[in-house]
Amino acid sequence: MRLRLGLLIVAIVTALLGTLLIAVYIGRLAADVTAGREMVEVYVATRHVNRDTAADKLINRGLLKKMRIPRKYVAEGAVSSLKGLGNKVLLAPLDRGEQLTDSILSLPTSGLTTPRNMLAVAVPIEDIALINGRIKAGDRVTIFVTLEPGKDGKDVTRIVLSRVLVLAAEKSGKGQTGGQTGKASLTLAVTPGDAEKLVFSSQQGTIWAGLWPPGVKSLPSTGGQGVDSLF
Repeated sequence: MRLRLGLLIVAIVTALLGTLLIAVYIGRLAADVTAGREMVEVYVATRHVNRDTAADKLINRGLLKKMRIPRKYVAEGAVSSLKGLGNKVLLAPLDRGEQLTDSILSLPTSGLTTPRNMLAVAVPIEDIALINGRIKAGDRVTIFVTLEPGKDGKDVTRIVLSRVLVLAAEKSGKGQTGGQTGKASLTLAVTPGDAEKLVFSSQQGTIWAGLWPPGVKSLPSTGGQGVDSLF
C-alpha cells in the first residue's frame, strides 16, 4: 500500500514539474516573439547627407524623418530623440534610409573628429594605392596587406580591415625614384584591436586600399590570395 502511495506521489510531482517546464518554455517563447515585434522609433536620412553636416541643418531642412521599426532591426546607438544634439556634426556621410546613430555624431573640433571609442591611426601608403588620391575623408575603405613572406613562409595578400572610416588622406610628395607614384598617408578611425592590425601590417608588409561604393554595406568575404591560389 505504501509503495503504491509513493509511486502515486512521484507520478503527481513529475506531472506537475513537466507542466511547469512547459509553461516556462511557452512564456519565454512568447516573450521572444513579443520582443521581435516591439516597435522602436528611430531617425533616418531622407536623402544622402555629406560628412560635417550640422545636426541643426539635418533637423531644420527636413533631412531626417522619424520611423518605427522592429527592435531587432535597430542599429546600435540609434538616435531616438533629436533633443540635445546641439552643435554636433556628422563624422561620416549618411545615406538615404540610413539610421542616425550616436557614433557618427560629434562636436566639431579644430583637428580630426574621431568617433567615440575609436582611435585615429595614420599609416604611410603609396598614392596609387589610394586610387591616385581619389580616396578622401568620409569615405569607407577596405585595407589589404601583402606579406612577403606571410604565414607558413608563403607570400600572401589578404584583407585585414573592412569598411573602415577614412578621417584623412593626404599626399606627402613624390616617391624616392622621382616617378609618378607619390607618397601619401591614410588616417583611419579604428578600434584599438584593429589599430594593432593596421600598424603591424604597415610595418611588416605593403598596404593597399579599396574604395567602397556609396550605400553599399557588405561585400562577399574572401580567403586571401597567394601564388598557389592565384594560378
